[in-house]
Amino acid sequence: MTESARSASSGLVFVDSAESLSRAEAFVAQECSLADSHDYAAWLNLWSVGECAYWVPARGNDTSKMVSVIFDNRARLQTRVRQLMTEQHYSQIPTSTLARVVTGMAVVADDDPDILAVHGTFVLVEYRDEQQVVWAGRVLYRLIEEFGELRMRAKTVELVNRSGWLPTLSFLI
Repeated sequence: MTESARSASSGLVFVDSAESLSRAEAFVAQECSLADSHDYAAWLNLWSVGECAYWVPARGNDTSKMVSVIFDNRARLQTRVRQLMTEQHYSQIPTSTLARVVTGMAVVADDDPDILAVHGTFVLVEYRDEQQVVWAGRVLYRLIEEFGELRMRAKTVELVNRSGWLPTLSFLI
């Protein structure tokens, strides 16, 4: 990694690393494709076998003090995926059609030298029951090398409208 620059608005330190960015972009493209196609078992396999966190904060950035829309560890992720794969997940009948784009990807500094952290902006369109909902925000992936592959140690999704009313979020964002 060579140069870095700090974003005044986000506090993130951006790192210039073309090789790492290319690997991360390929990983994120795969993750988005699996989530959008409802391939939940394959999506779950993208997560670290160790500790992991899937977080969609409602307000603030402190999970111990603030309410979260989603704050899942490995066990909760497995339960969420199991529920989505059943026919009894009524909030997803009919199943949402999803399409997302993640852009503006950049490698950012992380306190853990084993982590490849990448930040981007996303737009996701959900269509279900004759209604279309647009979800947008920023996403931070914390990736780790396991078994010769990148896997998610953490994914944080900061919705732009997270401090206001949110429709039911019953799919993988």
